[in-house]
Amino acid sequence: MKAGIIATLLALLASGTGEAQVAPRPYVHDLDRRFDQYTWVTTHNAFNTWLSPVPNQSRNITRQLNDGVRALMLDLHEHQGGVWVCHASCLLGGYPLSNYLNQHIIPFLARNPEAVLTLHLEDHSTRRELHSELLRVPGLGALTFDPQRWSSTEWPTLREMIARHQRLVIFDLNRENAGDYPLLDGTATILASQDGTSENFWELGKTTLTHDNGCRSRWPDVGLGPAPVAFEGKTWQRLFVMNHFHALSEYFHAGVDNRYDVLRDRVYGHCMDAAGRVPNYLAIDYYEQGDAFELAGVIRQGGIVLYKGRDATGTPVCGVPGRMATGISMKSSDRRGCENDQARSATVTNVPAGTEFTVFDSPQASTKDDYAVVRVLRDLDNRTAIIPSFNRSLRTEDIELTVHYRNGLDGSISYVTVVPPSAASSR
Repeated sequence: MKAGIIATLLALLASGTGEAQVAPRPYVHDLDRRFDQYTWVTTHNAFNTWLSPVPNQSRNITRQLNDGVRALMLDLHEHQGGVWVCHASCLLGGYPLSNYLNQHIIPFLARNPEAVLTLHLEDHSTRRELHSELLRVPGLGALTFDPQRWSSTEWPTLREMIARHQRLVIFDLNRENAGDYPLLDGTATILASQDGTSENFWELGKTTLTHDNGCRSRWPDVGLGPAPVAFEGKTWQRLFVMNHFHALSEYFHAGVDNRYDVLRDRVYGHCMDAAGRVPNYLAIDYYEQGDAFELAGVIRQGGIVLYKGRDATGTPVCGVPGRMATGISMKSSDRRGCENDQARSATVTNVPAGTEFTVFDSPQASTKDDYAVVRVLRDLDNRTAIIPSFNRSLRTEDIELTVHYRNGLDGSISYVTVVPPSAASSR
């Protein structure tokens, strides 16, 4: 086993840097999964950055997409004879929608041929003006998603959407602007949000001093529970948008709102009961703060969640999705929220048999110091196995924990790797 671990580490370490080869966000591990079987990190007011008097994000849209964001919330207003993206009033700043599409969104899709994006529009424009604005966007007509061009009884898979070049899903809160828009290179399709999604009320609280974690529908005539879309001839399940942000956002507090345990509690402790399913979109402010990507990955891939206390108690140190090979040094610049020398126990959930997790005392993943290997013995389909401590070996029906003990691992973990079954079995 030790030789296999070393071989795996050599593959996971970036050449010459000593930095971990972390799995790319947004943790898409299977293109043959349906679109509705993923959870996408979504930036609320994606355009509203530091240049705004009251920003919601700190990085521009291209950076957001490069970082793994796959859904953008944009506000549209009529301004200077066009349709602009701006917050409340374009007199305070903004740019035409065509600029965002031409300079950020379509170039990103061109550079990333397997990416699928969603736009959620809060639209205060007229259909005529929106059509004129879309005519300024070459290539848009060949990219948008149109449910009427699919005969499947469920949402298509990512691979199918990619193959048919329908990689931009557009939802609009303004029902009057939903429909088809003939363009020079095809037809752009915009979907009514109320027809294809369900969405909780958007406000956690007016300020960061209040937190309403309840989960009620934004629309009185559209419940949160599982229900079919209102697209003609389709019985697909609605996509669930979980809003999780304050009316007046604050950069540093977003690190609390977006923390792994806080987001997880909102998903499973509040919205799961109301919606009957996990969200497809996690809409947040200051997405780089906290652990939204990792939670979204663990929701859909399963994985290992490390805890500060023994017996999976205390606050989570971090969650690591479990179906993509990765190595995370907790002393690196890209530690994915994992705090160094904090973890004492873990849970493993919803991963297939043969998955292996290894934790190390050494931030370089050296096997000369303490390390422990967790091997999943049978499929954990919607089940959780607990690792009460990393100081003692353990075997159950679900997992085998082999501890290579020298001074003790609890509270000393600095590196974690994930090896999915295909890679583990090839060693």
